[in-house]
Amino acid sequence: DSASVTIDGSQSAETDLGVGDVCVLQGSINADGVTGTATAVICDDELEGYVLDVSSLTNGIGTMNVMGQTVTVTADTVFDSDTKASIADLVVNDIVEVHGYPDGTGNILSTRIETKDADEDIEVKGLISNLDSIAMTFNLGSLQVDYSSATEVASNLENGLYVEVKTQVLLS
Repeated sequence: DSASVTIDGSQSAETDLGVGDVCVLQGSINADGVTGTATAVICDDELEGYVLDVSSLTNGIGTMNVMGQTVTVTADTVFDSDTKASIADLVVNDIVEVHGYPDGTGNILSTRIETKDADEDIEVKGLISNLDSIAMTFNLGSLQVDYSSATEVASNLENGLYVEVKTQVLLS
């Protein structure tokens, strides 16, 4: 009851949590190993971005490309939208927030997908590959990121480093 709730880095209320959110619990486990007390609930999405392709649909189950990341949608994926009830309702250039389990190489098993407005930030997370420090580019999945105009860049960029990239501009 007294645990703090943080969603995408902002203090939030328990009522802001959604079915399908992937969260980390911090707290203690009682000696029985079954019960415990949470002191913090921390939830972050895996991806916010433009749908580039929807494919492999079978009975509302399939995959989609969101900003170069392959998102797998299953029968257990929850859709949180006033107008989109399944992957079949999504079209190219819809903006979605994806919660789920990433493998770090551009594949995400989705647990929750929420449609977003065009004025929302776009963010992609993953492991850097094909780093070119001269051209100032790298890949996250199949998405090539040009960081030459970035306002904040880690000094230790290297292939295999897990990063989060945020922008408000449609990447091409």
